[in-house]
Amino acid sequence: QGLKSKKTTPQRNKAFTPVLYEKIKKELSRTGYENLRDYCEWITLSSMRPAEIRELKIVDIDEINRQIRIKGKTGDRLVPISDQLLNLIHRRNLAGKDVNSYVFGYMGNVDLRRMSVAYFLEQFAVIKRLLNLDWRYGPYSFKPTGIIMMIKAGIPDKDIMDLTGHKTESAFAAYKRDLVLENSSIMKGKTIDF
Repeated sequence: QGLKSKKTTPQRNKAFTPVLYEKIKKELSRTGYENLRDYCEWITLSSMRPAEIRELKIVDIDEINRQIRIKGKTGDRLVPISDQLLNLIHRRNLAGKDVNSYVFGYMGNVDLRRMSVAYFLEQFAVIKRLLNLDWRYGPYSFKPTGIIMMIKAGIPDKDIMDLTGHKTESAFAAYKRDLVLENSSIMKGKTIDF
């Protein structure tokens, strides 16, 4: 009673163009953004969602079998650890820390306390203002950006699906259509005169 219906539209996390991606990486390389840089790189390399990363503990990382066990939106899944992600894991200085510590805990540090939902969003908002980015961009934009880079690098869809958690090829194909044109498209070359 007394509540008005409100229509909402889903907010997509827009992928960064290659030029914008490089500008953001340059900003992330500045002093004070080390944890935010690690967080954005983690999203790019693992395709994990922010909520999954906030819940990630050292005990969930299996360096021997090169996999991370997560309980995510699409259910439990194993995320493979690439060489780049392994280097990032080592950069986080997890060795010798309590295995129940969050990889991105309080204030973005390795800590037994959980990180707030807003912590990295507020840090990234500074970069958004500096680069005049609209609401569709955020740290989670690194996920579709990373997937586009993997597609363009020729990584097979099945391998990318292992990261994203897509269960069917048709679901991934629909997701992929929103991200990038196939590189084989003749429409990228000269088509017709005007």
